[in-house]
Order: sequence, then structure tokens, then C-alpha cells
Amino acid sequence: MEPSQTSGFCKDYKGFLVTDSFEQYHLLDKKLPDVTNANCWTHARRAFTDVVKTADKRDSQAVRNSVAYQVLQKIADFYNPDIELEGLLSEKRLQKRQEVIRSLVEEFFVRVKQQVAECTVPPKTRAGQEPNFFIN
Repeated sequence: MEPSQTSGFCKDYKGFLVTDSFEQYHLLDKKLPDVTNANCWTHARRAFTDVVKTADKRDSQAVRNSVAYQVLQKIADFYNPDIELEGLLSEKRLQKRQEVIRSLVEEFFVRVKQQVAECTVPPKTRAGQEPNFFIN
């Protein structure tokens, strides 16, 4: 979709827009005051899953201690309770998400921002870019 098509298509939308990391979506929340871009958790976790898949399985302790594995575990901490809410009406589900999951997600973002600030991985590498997917 071309940039003009994207903003035209969403011009009357108000709320969160859950997307992949396509740059045009990130521009929308700058152009449209009532739109907030939220990156998709599935897209966000994919790179970390790839890292764990390619890790040396002979050293399972090193895999479990890796940042990628820990990120995936943290995401699972709020994915799992969310699955249990699937049968609820949207209002009740939102309420339960606020009660149960919100603090887990907020804690996750604090940790990711801390890791980005402390990161010694070159920022242009995939490992250096992926944590920014969560916070941009």
C-alpha cells in the first residue's frame, strides 16, 4: 500500500493499529492524532525464536540464559493468561487484561528499554535492532 493510501484508508480510524514493522504504519501515528501504532507480538517474537532455534542445543543452560530465550519467556508470561480470556466478551476481556496482564507487559517494556540502553551489540545488526521493535 502506498503512503497516501495508508493514511487515506485509516483517516477516520481512532485507536490502536496492531501492525508489523512496515514503516508506513509508524508514520500513521505521527500523521493521525487518534491512531497509535502497536507492533504485533507475533512479529516481535519471531526474531528471538530464530535466535533460540539456531543456538547450540548442547549447552541448554546457555540457551536458557540467553536474552532471546528470556524475552520469549517473558512474552509467554502474558500470552498464556491472554489465551484463557478468549471466550470473554470484549469489554470483560479488556478489564481482565488490565487486571492481569497490564503489569506484566509494563514490566517487560521496562526490561527491554534497560537492555537496549545497556546493549553492547552493534545497533545495525539484527540482534541490535530487534529489541527496538518493541519500543518504537
